[in-house]
Amino acid sequence: MYMMWLLSFGGSGDGRSARARVLALVDDLDMAGEGKGPIVKRASTAGKRQEQILQAISDLKKELDAGCKAWLETSSSYKDFNAYLESLTSQNLIGWGTITTTNDDSNKIAAVTGSNPSGLAIVVQQNGAFFNSDYWVGSATGIRGNSAKARAFILLHEFAHSAEVSGFEHDSGDVAAGQRNDARVWANCEATLSRFK
Repeated sequence: MYMMWLLSFGGSGDGRSARARVLALVDDLDMAGEGKGPIVKRASTAGKRQEQILQAISDLKKELDAGCKAWLETSSSYKDFNAYLESLTSQNLIGWGTITTTNDDSNKIAAVTGSNPSGLAIVVQQNGAFFNSDYWVGSATGIRGNSAKARAFILLHEFAHSAEVSGFEHDSGDVAAGQRNDARVWANCEATLSRFK
């Protein structure tokens, strides 16, 4: 099942929490369960891996340059990236787990947005580049996994999906769209990424 989340923060006037609004706005793109797209198993928001994710978010927030932040705020869903991060972390909407696909390259998926039944908006692949230096991210630019720069890149890519940043494409199973999205991350966040090793 592949789902894309539309995050909505701020005063909706309907009395629902941000988490409830997130869960209510799921667009299920594979309702027949035909196995298209990634599947998340054993998702978690605890342990050492979760601490690493939260530390990477904290580091990214400190190093985020104005141009990258402005790009991330081109979403029609929200205009305050800091509020988005606060909601994402305080409501445990980001975690880690095992991500599988119907082909043999599951570990090449660094993270997914909304592709799980656990209620998480973003799941980081426990065997992928966020935690494992055997994998690379960033398409043609090639950032070795398990590095601060790889973690920042993965998070920026997934945040752009989660927030539906203007021009960011759905890229589940579409290598070309993924490469175009990676290029958008580089074009808009190169200054931020240059601050990481």
